[in-house]
Amino acid sequence: MNITQTMQTQAATLNQSAHRKQHSAQSNFATVLSVAHADSESNEGKAATSSNSYYTMMTNEGKTALNLDNHFKAAANVPGSTALTKAVLILPTKQNVDNLSAYSEMKVKALLAEHDIPFPPKSITFDDEGKLVLPKDYKYKDELIAAFEAKPEVLNAVRATIGIASQYQGLMESQPFRDEMAMAKDEQARKAILKKYSYLFDENRPHPQTILSFLEDGRMSVVSG
Repeated sequence: MNITQTMQTQAATLNQSAHRKQHSAQSNFATVLSVAHADSESNEGKAATSSNSYYTMMTNEGKTALNLDNHFKAAANVPGSTALTKAVLILPTKQNVDNLSAYSEMKVKALLAEHDIPFPPKSITFDDEGKLVLPKDYKYKDELIAAFEAKPEVLNAVRATIGIASQYQGLMESQPFRDEMAMAKDEQARKAILKKYSYLFDENRPHPQTILSFLEDGRMSVVSG
């Protein structure tokens, strides 16, 4: 489900809840939205990591100490990795973006050193089909692709970082809409808000591209624009 479809579903949910004044106990994407919003305003959103690759992550099972090494190795079916007993959904929150960014930076640096690649590309992103995209003028493009193929779990971590960051940005962009809909007191107000934010529901509107940007020393940042 893309951000536009998510917003359409959320609009319908808010509209119905305003009439019925009921709250469902079932876990749904509205819960993800509220968690992401609360996390963006919380001092507990700072990255919490340790040397053994356990990171404090917000997941569909709540706050979890998640071994990201095992998580991404299992997802990539790396031989010898411990299989995941059940799927864990990493939610689009600021804390998770920060932790995934720190983890991916560490893993990419180690990968470059392991394969004697002197410096990273200026950016890493993925196309609409999920294929890796590197700058055309990156001197070590073939070497880095081969390194990712040798350690697919690192590529999975990079892909997850970009994906979660993109989702988080989309949720924050639409936060004013959800806030206003939650405060709307009647149907006329809701219709005015829907009209005001109608651009959010346009499936053809351009979406900012999220990339990982690198300095030559390997420091990494998540950039959307």
